[in-house]
Formats: sequence, C-alpha cells, structure tokens
Amino acid sequence: MPLASTVRMVTPGVAETDEYHRKAMIKQLMGNVRERLGQPYVFPDGFKQSIKPDSQGEKKYSGTPKFKDLETWLVTVTNHFALSRLGGASSKIDQLRVDFLQSWLEGEALDWYNRHVVGSNRAITHWYFCDIIEGLYDRFVHASSMQDTREGFKKATYSPTAGVQSFYGSLLDHAQNMAIYPDDYSILEQFLTGIPQDMATKMFENFGLSPEIHSLDDFVATAKAIEQRSQTNTHYEEVFTLPPLICTESEDCPRTPRTVLGLRSDFFRTLFGRRPSQIQLS
Repeated sequence: MPLASTVRMVTPGVAETDEYHRKAMIKQLMGNVRERLGQPYVFPDGFKQSIKPDSQGEKKYSGTPKFKDLETWLVTVTNHFALSRLGGASSKIDQLRVDFLQSWLEGEALDWYNRHVVGSNRAITHWYFCDIIEGLYDRFVHASSMQDTREGFKKATYSPTAGVQSFYGSLLDHAQNMAIYPDDYSILEQFLTGIPQDMATKMFENFGLSPEIHSLDDFVATAKAIEQRSQTNTHYEEVFTLPPLICTESEDCPRTPRTVLGLRSDFFRTLFGRRPSQIQLS
C-alpha cells in the first residue's frame, strides 16, 4: 500500500486524539477564566484596592511550548484582573482585559498579539479575552506536551532534600497537565514506585497499609510520618555521639562543657521534660 494511503488512514485517528487533548486543555484554561473573571469581584465596604491590571513586574508569558507555563501565567493574570475590577460579562470590561493583556506578554507571544490582535492587517477585527488565550494555546503549546507531561509523571522521584510532600506535589502538578486526570490508584502506584523501597516496606509491614484498602492520603500521611521519624532519629544520633564532657572552660577548647551540656539538656528535656541535673539515676 502506498505511503500516502497509509497516512490518510492514520491521520484521522491522530487528529481526533490531538483535538480531544486540545479541548481538554482549553476547558481547563477557560475554567480558570470563568472562576476568576465570570463575576465582578465584590470588595468589602471601605476596602481600598491598590492592585493595577498591568503586569507590574510579574512574570510575563513569552510563548513557551509547555502547557503548565501558560496555565500558571494565566492564573496570575486572571487574579490580577479580578482584583483590578475587571471581572464580569460586560463587553467594555472584556475589551479592557484584551488591552491590558498586552503588558503581560513578551517575546514571540507579544509579537503574536501585536500581529494578530491589534495589528492593522489582522484577519480578526474584534477579539475577546478568551479567544486570545485559546489563540496563545494553539500557537505555542505543542501537542507533544501531552507526552512530556506523561513522561514527567512517570519519571518523578523522591528526593531526601525536598521530602515526601514535594514529591507528592510534583506528581499532582504533572497529573493536572494531563488530558485525562489519573485516578487515585494510578497516582498511588507512581507514588509507591518513586519513594525509597525501605519507606514503602515500612508502610506495608509496620503500618499495615494496603493499596486496595487505604487511600492515597493515608499513604502520603504515613510516608511523611516515617520521614519525620527518620529525621528525628538522625538528629539525636548526632547528639549521642558528642565527645565526653572533659573540656575545660578555655577558648582553645572546640566544645565547652556549657555548650555540650546545653545540647544534651535539650535532648533530655525532650525525652523527660527535665534537665539532666534533675534526673535521679538509680
């Protein structure tokens, strides 16, 4: 079969998949717009609003291909607009949103706006705010970002420095950028794959957790508790290995009795609520 015929057979399915992904991502973006700008922001009586609708030094969107970059930027923009009294369905308010949006763009994204939204040779005479956001998505966010997000979700790993909460947050960030949000079991499976093996073993053997019975929140909370215990144990192991209290009160001594006793006093106070001098040893 000629290659061209093969392409004609494959293309509809590919196009449908891309369009499904596009609609899901656009829906996510528009959900934010509706939530923040669907109704005028109601301020309490006497409140003096000081936020202005321009960027004021906030990060601008330059036209990066990652959906997360566009979404994060849009959250900031809509929040500023809402607090600047630019919420609501009024056409005049929407025109202000369109005009102020220019100051939130830079680089290729700004070039696109100037050429297609306000340029004298633009094909579309009147733009709505939501149309511009959709246009930015179509122009800059690549369909391949769906694959990048999925790969990022699978490759996310636990870092002892960042901790359990950071790892879990990273998984959720990737999940939110997927066309179809993964279910809790899929997120839990990836969570258990990414944390250290000994931590997962403790959750199963010491705490009796089971993916079929316990929730994702149960596993995350238990992992954080195990992590905290490990950090506490490491801290007090260092206290126990301090040198004997044989230093004299001199500047040459690297650790004076007062300093060492102070550290050990903190440890004993944590365990018994008393200083070492108050503990009677039999």
